[in-house]
This record gives sequence, structure tokens and C-alpha cells, in this order.
Amino acid sequence: LTPSGVFESTSSLTGTPRMAPTAVNTRTNDKERPQSSGRKRKQRRRRSGGGGGNRGGGPRLPQSLRDQVQRVLEEGFGLKSFRGIQKQVIYRLVSGKNAMVVMPTGSGKSLCFQIPALVREGTAIILSPLIALMQDQVERLKEKGIRASFINSTLSNRERAARRTAFSKGAYDILYVTPERFRNKTFLEACDKVKINLFAIDEAHCISQWGHDFRPAYREVGDIRLRLGEPPTVALTATATRRVQRDIRRLLGISNRQFPLFHTGIERPNLFLDVRYAFGDEAKIEEIIHTIEKYPDGCGI
Repeated sequence: LTPSGVFESTSSLTGTPRMAPTAVNTRTNDKERPQSSGRKRKQRRRRSGGGGGNRGGGPRLPQSLRDQVQRVLEEGFGLKSFRGIQKQVIYRLVSGKNAMVVMPTGSGKSLCFQIPALVREGTAIILSPLIALMQDQVERLKEKGIRASFINSTLSNRERAARRTAFSKGAYDILYVTPERFRNKTFLEACDKVKINLFAIDEAHCISQWGHDFRPAYREVGDIRLRLGEPPTVALTATATRRVQRDIRRLLGISNRQFPLFHTGIERPNLFLDVRYAFGDEAKIEEIIHTIEKYPDGCGI
């Protein structure tokens, strides 16, 4: 049962304050760690992508950029503060660096690249593997005043051409595409006319042949990134084993040092699993009614 539900969306394209999803409480990897030697703590921070606002994130952001990030968060997204590792990731991307992000579904991954995309000058491209998901996210972003769009196979040839032309002229702040779109020559030519400020890869486990949703076109992300001029890159997923993480780095052609991992763990404090013993249909119905009455405002299965 989930006492609260959270909507999650993805990314953006040119640099103006815009809006997106909310985030669920997350916990950083540094929480309640035993105090070991300083050397061991530093090693842990390198592996996890850090703990504080600047660990693993390169130079500290100038105050003017920090203020701009906060302004986008409040005015664009209607939020007062960041949660979990969001600020660490956002500051790193705003400073022009790369990051790998592993956060549970619904915990606010999309905010991690939406804000940098709006703060940095230019346009962000978001790779998304699911057509239905990108369509839903675009509609929600449009409702927030963001110039968002997508290009995929559900559009007619005329509509795809119109959106491609609009994209090449900087008409969108956010553009969602599938990785297969980069096999289209005319789309690549349109990309050449745009300053790409961020390259975000959603469901990044698809990059790896060891990922549970292996998708061949995702194996070309390294070449895609080079074609886009090697913009700051963020790979996001809710699940990735160490083997998958290594594969993602290898195919993108980015070293561990330049592509640190930001990992919240898999704990979801707003979710729980409960088992009740009920003998017979009557007892089962009683348990169901009791549960519904106990959590009238929650979601559950």
C-alpha cells in the first residue's frame, strides 16, 4: 500500500525556468555509516558520488548559479527544497559535468536533469525508450508552460518534419526522442543546428546487454553523444548492477572519475508489503474492507 503517490516526468531543452515532477524522500548512501578511517570514507564517497552538496561534483557553483537553480526549483516546479541527492546531481550537471544516477522509480530522477537543462544555455535532448511515457510527460510539461515536444513513430511524416524543423530553430525547451531516431539522417542534420546543453538518457540500464530491458539502439549512445558534441551527460535508471554500471560507462566512453555514481539505494519509505492470513472468502473480504478503511487516501494493490 502506498500512503502517497508521486508523478515523475523527464528532462528539458533550452535555458529558461520551467517545471516538472515532485520527488519522494530518498536517503543518501552516507546515512548511518559507521565511522571508519578517513581514507575508507573518501573511498565510499567516490564510489557513491558523494554525500554533501559538492562531493563528487567538481568546483562549487558560483552563488549566482545557485540562486538561479533555487529560483527554477521554486518558480518553475513549485518546490521549496531538494530531496536526497538531487542537489548534488543538479549542481554537477549545471557545472558542465557528467553523472550516473540510480534512484527508485518515483523518487524525482527527472528533476535532476530538468533543472540543469533550464539553467544552462541551449537545448537538452532526452532519450526515452517508451513512447507512451514520453507522450504523457510532454503533455504534463506543456501544462506547466514548458515548450516540450517529442518526435517518434506515432506521428505522421508531415508532423515529424514540422517538429524537426521547429527543433532545429530552437522552438522547444524539451525534446524527447527514442534512440532509434538518431539513425535518421535528417534528424541528425537538425541536431547539428542546435546547441545541445544536456544529453539525458532515461532508463539507462537499456544501454547494457546485461540490463533487463536490453535494447540494441541504446548501444549506440556513445556515438550519439560524440555527434552531439559531447555535452554534459546524465544516465538515469532505477536499477543497475555493478556490471551494468560498468557497461554504461564503457559504451558512453566516459571514465569512472568523470562519470561518478549517485545512488540512493532501493529503500522506498512510502511503500510497504504486508501479509495477512485469511481463511475462506468471507475472511478475505473482511481483510480487504478493513485495509480500505484503514488507508482511505492511499494507493494500493
